[in-house]
Amino acid sequence: MREMVEQIDVSARAAAIEYAIRDVVVPAVELEKQGHEIIG
Repeated sequence: MREMVEQIDVSARAAAIEYAIRDVVVPAVELEKQGHEIIG
């Protein structure tokens, strides 16, 4: 298997999507710890 020789920066849009997902997942995990069912 070939090694990756250069890093490709993500677009600002892709980075924003990643942060938006994180903004939803972190509170959802906390609610699950409290016993709430998030997706059923």
